[in-house]
This record gives sequence, C-alpha cells and structure tokens, in this order.
Amino acid sequence: MGRPWGDRRGSRDTDATNVFSSVAETLGTDTGPIEDLTRRATESFAAPLAASTAAFVVTARVARRSAYALGVSCATPMVGAALSVCAVGASAALAGQAARQATEWGVGHRDAGGRGKGSWLFPSGLGFARRYADAAWDEREMTTDAIFGSLMYAALGRGLKSAMPSDVSHPGAVARRSLPANGAHYANEGQKRTLARWMAKDGCHHCGTKVGAVIGDHMPPNKVAFGSSAAAEAFRDGTQTLWTRAWQAIRGVPKQRFFPQCRPCSDLQSVAVRTGVKKLVMHGGGVKVGVAVAGCVAARHYAMARHPEEYARWEAELEKIKFRFAP
Repeated sequence: MGRPWGDRRGSRDTDATNVFSSVAETLGTDTGPIEDLTRRATESFAAPLAASTAAFVVTARVARRSAYALGVSCATPMVGAALSVCAVGASAALAGQAARQATEWGVGHRDAGGRGKGSWLFPSGLGFARRYADAAWDEREMTTDAIFGSLMYAALGRGLKSAMPSDVSHPGAVARRSLPANGAHYANEGQKRTLARWMAKDGCHHCGTKVGAVIGDHMPPNKVAFGSSAAAEAFRDGTQTLWTRAWQAIRGVPKQRFFPQCRPCSDLQSVAVRTGVKKLVMHGGGVKVGVAVAGCVAARHYAMARHPEEYARWEAELEKIKFRFAP
C-alpha cells in the first residue's frame, strides 16, 4: 500500500532541502582554482585600483547628472563651486573605501593557515559583507581621502569646475585655452586654425567633443558684452553712432576671448542668449584626472594594508615636514 499523499509531499520537501543544503555547502567551501585566482587578484594592486577607479568615475558622473537636473553648472555663483567640492570630495572618499575593501578582501577571507574560510562567492558566510561594511566606513580615512583627492583634482584639472555641467552662456567646464577676440568681429582664418588645433586636442569648451567644424565662441557672448545684438552688429559694421560709442565707453565693454566650440553648442548658445533661458550641456571631461586621483587614493590604502610599516614611516616623515613649515 502506497504512502499517503501528505507523506509523499513531505519526502519531496526533504529532498529539496537536501539539494539546497548541498548547494550552500558547495558555495561555502574552497573552490580550488577559482578561489586561488580570486585571492591572487585581490592581493595585487589591480583589484583596489579597479575598484577605486570605478567608484570615483561612477560617483562623479552621478553628481554631475544630479547637478544637471537641478540646473546647476560650473558658472552658477557659489552653489556651483560648493557642489563641485562636494562631488569631488565624495568621489574620492568612496574611491578610497572601495580600494580599502578590495585590498583587505584577500586577507580577510583567509584563515591563519592561509586556507580559504569560504568561497569566492560567500567568503566566511553571509556575515562577511556586514563585517566589511562596518569596517569600511572609516570617517577619518574618508575625510583624508576627500581632502587629498580634492586638492589633487584641483591641481591636475586646473580647478574643480569640470565636476559640473557647462552653461553655454559662460566659459565651459572643460575650457582650457582661449584667444583675445577682436571685439564683436568673428574669428579670422588664422584664429580659426589655432582654435581648430586646440579643439582637436582639448575638445569643445562646453561639451568636450573633438570632431566637427570649430566655431570661435565669444566669451562673454556679443549680446551680453555690448548690451544687444544690434549694438554688436553696429560695432562689426563700423556704424556705431557717437552716442552709442559714448555709452559703451561709460558702461565698459568687457574684454572678450575666443574659445573653441562645436556647432551644436553654438546653436544652443544662440537660443539661450536670444531667449535669456539657461541651457546646460553635459560633458565627459575630468575622467583622466579622476582616474589619476583614484589611482593615488588606491595606492595609499594598498600601502597602508599591505606595507603598514613602510606607510607608517612615510606618514611620520610627512608629519615632520608639516611641523617644520607650521607657524
């Protein structure tokens, strides 16, 4: 006589439990070559460097997108500068914590005999993530990384403005070089050749693109500098009245400069200046500087974890230098 239906269902439940237990046990043990490969990768500098770079670039991109959504650019008074500092500081701080976790992972999941305490997927069980999450958020180290990263970013990137979007009515976030403009006159052929060479190397000063025809972008725009498009056109044609010249002399026409600009940004700028509406554009600038900052932050945490004695001596030497120059 067969077993009741309830007994057969209980048997299947028991079998399923055994299967899941077997899978969990397999994931919770050393998996041989995969485990060894993962350990060697995390013990090298590649893992913290990759983790730090990814954290910095992603955080910086999210901060820039958030500023764009809020209508804040590198030209926004005070708020733009404040958000630039926050964006770079937060990116460097998170990059440091990512590097710290990646550096310590290779050591944290090994026992005293060098054997794996868990698998590459669940090292030391599910408590691993909680333990390292608690250990990683070190406020002192995050503050150090934020200050160090911001100073380095500012030194290498000529300021922090590339952390924010560009406002097409102002010099762009990735502006590097410019030429003196001839008042409201457009750029001549010689100036265009120079601007084209700069654009091929540095990109459009607003969006960073390096392809397409170059435009000699007046900064500030002619309408802003001369008060109206008609006044700027009269200056170009030499038809200014005596009263207009006197008024321009009294109000003071700001010195204009040519920046390399692409055609799409030029068209968008025309709309922004004509309508008086703020127009922002995103850019991909600051990535190389961010990678360099992330690399230095990762190197600091790698040295601190893998070579603590050498790092302590280096830190002591820095303290001596600081006290030597202190007032």
